[in-house]
Amino acid sequence: MKKYGLNKKSILKSKTEYAEIFKNPVLCKSVYFKAFFIKNGKSKVGFITQRGISSVHKNKLKRKTRELWRTQKQDFQVNARIIFFVRHDALKAGVGRLTEDFKSLMVKIQNVLGKS
Repeated sequence: MKKYGLNKKSILKSKTEYAEIFKNPVLCKSVYFKAFFIKNGKSKVGFITQRGISSVHKNKLKRKTRELWRTQKQDFQVNARIIFFVRHDALKAGVGRLTEDFKSLMVKIQNVLGKS
C-alpha cells in the first residue's frame, strides 16, 4: 500500500457499521470536527457532515476530511472505529486551520484511547 493511501477496506461502508458506533460511542470535539469512536482492534473510518447544506458542500467537506485523515493517519496510530462529523463552518476555514484542528482532535482521541 502507498505511504499515504486510503484503503477501501479501512472505510466504514454499511449502515450496521455506523449504527454499531453510534450505539455506545466515545465523543471528542474540536472546533470543526466531532469524532465518535469505539475502541476496536481493526481501524476503520467514516465521514459524515451536518444536515442543512447542499450536497455539493457536503461532498467538498467529506473530501477535505478524507484528505486530512489520509495524510495524518501515519502520525496517529489509533486502533478504533472512528466516524468524523464535519461542521459546515469548516467550509470557510483554510487548510492550515483545518489541519491544526484535526491534529488536536487526533491527540484527544489518542489520549482517551490510552486511558481506557
